[in-house]
Amino acid sequence: MSKNVLKDAQKRREAKQSKEGAEGSPTDDSVRDALLDAEARDERPTKRLNAEIPAGLHERFKAACKTEGTSMTDALVQLVETYVELKG
Repeated sequence: MSKNVLKDAQKRREAKQSKEGAEGSPTDDSVRDALLDAEARDERPTKRLNAEIPAGLHERFKAACKTEGTSMTDALVQLVETYVELKG
């Protein structure tokens, strides 16, 4: 899962618009189109989750993710999905 799905779709759209001579600033239509592009590829829009955790835990989590070859974001998504399945 890409955490930059919307940004990637927006960049593609802006590149296409610049080739056609359109301005590069995002509009409501281009944002909506980016969301639709993400849905068409069966990827969900994302939300940012910020949490204060102890520095040592963060370092251990980062090291564990590196060892497993996964991103911290993907590991957190898996953890939250598991939590919601158990508690939700």
